[in-house]
Amino acid sequence: MTVDPSYKKNFGTAATYTLGQKKLHIQLPGRLLLRAVVVLYLCLSHSHPACSQDHPARHFPLVTVAVKNVSFDELIQVLRKQVAFQFFYNSSPDKLPGPISLHLKQVPLTMVLDRVLQKYRWEYLVDKNIIIIRPAVDSDDKNKHNTGVTFMPVWVSGTVTGEDGKPVCRVSVVDVNSGKGALTDENGVYKLETLPGITLLFSCLGFECSRVLIKADTVLPVRLKKYSQAVNEVIVTGYQQVKGWEMTGAVFKTKMEALRIPGINRIDQVLQGRIPGASVITPSGGVGAAPKIRIRGTSTVLGNREPIWVVDGIVRESPYPYKTENQVELMNVTDRAAVQAGLSIFGNGITGLNPDDIAEITVLKDASATAIYGSRAANGVIVITTKKGRTGPPQFNIRTDITVTDKPGYKNMNRMDAPERIALSREIFDKGIIYPDDVLPRIGYEGALFRLLNKEIRQEDFNSEVAQLERNNTNWFNVLFRNAVSFNSYASMSGGNKRISYFGSLGRTNENGNAIGNEMNRLSTLFKADIKLLKFVDAGINFSSTTYRTKGFFDGLNPFEYALNTNRVLKADERYYASLGETYIPADFLYNKPLLRFNFLNELAHSGNTSTSKSINAAVNLNVRFAQKFRWESVYAFGYDATNNRRWADERSFAAALLRKANYEDVYGSGAGIADINICNTDAIDKKSVTWRNTLHFYHAAGKRLQHDINAMAGMEVRRNIYEGQSLSAANPGNDTSSSPIAINSIFNFLSFYGSTSYAYRQKYIVSFNARTDASNRFAAGSHHRFNPVWSAGVRWNMKQEKWLDKTQWLDNLALRASFGYQGNTVESISPYLLATNVNPSFDPYTGQHYLGIKNLPYTDLRWERTRSVNTGIDVAFFSNRLRIVWDYYYKVSSDVIVKQRVPEEYGVADSFINGGEIHNKGWELALGWTATNGKKLGWELQVIAGRNNNQVFDARTNARLVSLVKGNAIVNGKPVGSLWSFPYAGLSPKDGQPLFRYLDIDKDRERLLHGSPTDYLVYSGSSEPVFSGGLHSTLYYGRFSLATSFNVQLGYNVRLNPLMQAGSGGYYRPPAPDKNAGKELTARWQQPGDEKLTNIPSIYSFQYYPVAYSIGKYFGDLTLSKDGNTLYRYDLYNYSDLISVNAGNLRCNYITIGYQLVNKNTKWGRGVTSADISISVNNAFVICDKRLKGQDPEIQSMSATENTATLPRYRSYVLSINLRL
Repeated sequence: MTVDPSYKKNFGTAATYTLGQKKLHIQLPGRLLLRAVVVLYLCLSHSHPACSQDHPARHFPLVTVAVKNVSFDELIQVLRKQVAFQFFYNSSPDKLPGPISLHLKQVPLTMVLDRVLQKYRWEYLVDKNIIIIRPAVDSDDKNKHNTGVTFMPVWVSGTVTGEDGKPVCRVSVVDVNSGKGALTDENGVYKLETLPGITLLFSCLGFECSRVLIKADTVLPVRLKKYSQAVNEVIVTGYQQVKGWEMTGAVFKTKMEALRIPGINRIDQVLQGRIPGASVITPSGGVGAAPKIRIRGTSTVLGNREPIWVVDGIVRESPYPYKTENQVELMNVTDRAAVQAGLSIFGNGITGLNPDDIAEITVLKDASATAIYGSRAANGVIVITTKKGRTGPPQFNIRTDITVTDKPGYKNMNRMDAPERIALSREIFDKGIIYPDDVLPRIGYEGALFRLLNKEIRQEDFNSEVAQLERNNTNWFNVLFRNAVSFNSYASMSGGNKRISYFGSLGRTNENGNAIGNEMNRLSTLFKADIKLLKFVDAGINFSSTTYRTKGFFDGLNPFEYALNTNRVLKADERYYASLGETYIPADFLYNKPLLRFNFLNELAHSGNTSTSKSINAAVNLNVRFAQKFRWESVYAFGYDATNNRRWADERSFAAALLRKANYEDVYGSGAGIADINICNTDAIDKKSVTWRNTLHFYHAAGKRLQHDINAMAGMEVRRNIYEGQSLSAANPGNDTSSSPIAINSIFNFLSFYGSTSYAYRQKYIVSFNARTDASNRFAAGSHHRFNPVWSAGVRWNMKQEKWLDKTQWLDNLALRASFGYQGNTVESISPYLLATNVNPSFDPYTGQHYLGIKNLPYTDLRWERTRSVNTGIDVAFFSNRLRIVWDYYYKVSSDVIVKQRVPEEYGVADSFINGGEIHNKGWELALGWTATNGKKLGWELQVIAGRNNNQVFDARTNARLVSLVKGNAIVNGKPVGSLWSFPYAGLSPKDGQPLFRYLDIDKDRERLLHGSPTDYLVYSGSSEPVFSGGLHSTLYYGRFSLATSFNVQLGYNVRLNPLMQAGSGGYYRPPAPDKNAGKELTARWQQPGDEKLTNIPSIYSFQYYPVAYSIGKYFGDLTLSKDGNTLYRYDLYNYSDLISVNAGNLRCNYITIGYQLVNKNTKWGRGVTSADISISVNNAFVICDKRLKGQDPEIQSMSATENTATLPRYRSYVLSINLRL
């Protein structure tokens, strides 16, 4: 052995070993002398030759080669399939031997190599199972150039990161010659043994490949350049993290910074028009009201139709058991008002979550994505990932939003002002129209006229009073509403080192609605820490707390409807005799009803509706990696919510006066302080939730080129929700609440086993399978339905990875997806057991025995609702990812849906519940993203969202009631859930101007009305929920300036127009009471024969008889729309006719934001400030909709002529937002 000086200088110690006529130069770095000894021994060994050309061929395996005009690479591939050797050579195509034609059968491997290489003056070297092939070098050339073959194995290690510096896991690191390689771990770290002189290929789907030449042992960090975000992003499902390129299901992911709307303080309110396949309707603009979210349609009738909310892997349940509004129209008016008042401020499970704490949102939609969640997943899953700390020095973020909300006005309301309303009253008197009231109070024009006719005042006094009434022209919107100012403050801190990273935040929100008395105060905290306990053990801590208090209005008290329907001749502080009944519904002045004074401001001061909630959520997780391929994850989470809802009215309220049947001051005097009536309805509920989940993750990359990716997961989850508390309704003297409270004690236990596996070949062909089984205590003891297995399977083809597309420059991504599976749902409000309820009175006065009423009949065969779904999709990206398109088509069938079924009256209830209904949802959804330009100074990005859903019900089992049909809550076979039906309007009567209807007046069919189903005489008006939902979002920046806009479009549904005026006690059309206002349309009403050809506004009744004489209830078999169960009036039919049904399709501008970014170097005051952003926004800027709506919001529930709702409209707001990073 001789030492080559030039090798020693360039590479370290080197040795040259000569065997026969061949010389082998071996690199020997100084620190690897021991390796040199070992290699020298191997070279001298007869069983392991270093130079195979001089060794007998019998020591090599036999091979068969039959090729013609093939390349050298193709020949090596043929040999690799037959022998266990690894081949190393320079892969430059222009230097390799070839073309090659050879036909040899069962000859030693050396014979093949000799036959091919000698012809092209190449040689090969062998060590164990390694064969190095190189051009032959003469002895003189070797001495001249001092070259040799590097033979000693070396170790290469390092970390692979992306452009943002974050580690990239599962990057393939492969020797391009041998196929030998490794894969980066979760921290982007790799380690590989190879030979000097070879090239390593770093590749990962979504990044550009990188090639690096290896010379010696080295630590080699590699940074990959991203070329396609969509396929490389990590999808967080709550149970695992999945790369975008291997996701087979329908998933939409977005960063919170793209959704954040200044001035909007709830995450569910910013999703409108931003999620493909999701319909988001805001039914009320009141503070605390929750929007209705439907993902891919409705899959249940009586159950919760909202998606599951998952925060950092833990399901956030509602703080209230059995919260639903699906059947409120079947309640009596008092209960309905109470439920609506509660729902107006209740919120949901994520009401207390601060949007500024959210990092990203992932929406799981099809079975392949949601099956892992088992029960309730049929409604979709919204996964929220909160922010976490980053390694580095502490960073601070401070944000402040100041919001000013417009107040409503009469400009677009089409309501009469004071002079117009007086003119109407004068006209009614002049034409001799008779009121239905027994007595009229002395208020307004009617009161002055009454005193004039009774000769209590003179004509000039009357004229003076009327003139004053006209001048009053009270703007009730100015009295009851305000330009509300709201504040939102937020501060966060994050940082950490290699061992621990942390994130903490504190947020405070004071949100004031434009209706005086509607407000919300919230205080939220969040702390997260990720701790590296050992090299293979990680832990995490997550703690959050929220306290919020929301104020609304007492049952039936609605400032907007009051301002719209109250005569403007009244003064703001006037306590007048009001035509109001229980829950403030319209009522006539009758002899048996006392005259009671009312003032809205007084009612606000002496009644209220408050919801207070305190919640704590804590979670601890542990991750242990072992055996290189396994990771065990354990999560324990605890949640506690204490909620107290209180709706009250004291002794000075109108509600108390109704019970007393007298005004407080008439009984006790204005200065008395006797609390004789104290109405108090309270719901105090404590919810405790526990989740314990253990999951074993497995990942393995197999194959010489690591072309096989196997990912698996299996686990167990125990979940328990306990609701404890009481509900109390009392209206007792003083503070005595002796009436027995109703105890709330509900326990929901779930035991689940789940698993998921996926296989990918060359990151091109992916197959996945998910399964889960849930066990619940919501079913009868011993029932085999307690267990609910659900599963899904999906496939994906990443076509861009194919050779015939790989070099297409303008195409960045092309993938096809398909999935099939089952999802589940539970209706927690339905029990398999007999449910009893308190009744009043609760005892028999003759026997003295106590008894209970029946709430629900038992249903021992209660089962899960199951949904099977099919989804196909395509993901495409063009032009360096500037144009991105995701399109999906789905078809869902929900079976065993729980529906109502009529039962004989002898059972004590009208309906029972049964599994058996079926709901079909099919549709498509599109997400399109376009980056027009993305320069340093100018950028413009556009996002288009669209989705259409067709919903149909089958096997409904029972005929829908009339009240459900006309209010858009009906379940009818062949129609969507929530179909809207109307009475067929047939014009006005030429005789008296009253509305006419088909089957009642035209094409008379009294048998159909009396004995047929309501759908036999009603007409279908359409869906009450949007069929098409979409959005447009644009972000433009130039230098430091930015402009962001967002639009939302909803099509394919109908709403009712607001009534012309409120009706009488029974729902009949009457001259407006002295304290009521009316629409300007009444001036164009029918007044004489022939007007029916010019107008559709009915004439005003003149009640020559008691109102009941005008009832048409005797012609109808279904009287659920009746106020008393017997009477029905034409005005009822008119307000629910197809004439009053209007297309609610609309285009809404969600917001327009202009921002400016301050940079440190240009601001002297900005020392220590990393960046500062200032923006001005206009939220809910405008709505384009049908002109017939005349200021009515198409998303808001229309008013009723016979009772009040709890909904408030949405109005424009202006926001100043300041964000500082320190």
